[in-house]
Amino acid sequence: MASAVLLGAPLADFERECDEAIYALQALRSGYRQQYQRHDQ
Repeated sequence: MASAVLLGAPLADFERECDEAIYALQALRSGYRQQYQRHDQ
């Protein structure tokens, strides 16, 4: 994402990279929650 900003990429490319980063963070958070819930029980 930062690379797109530094390279002056078109808005569409920046938006796509943001979406990919958001998706990755959501997957990471979801996986962490599942792991945390298993330890909590």
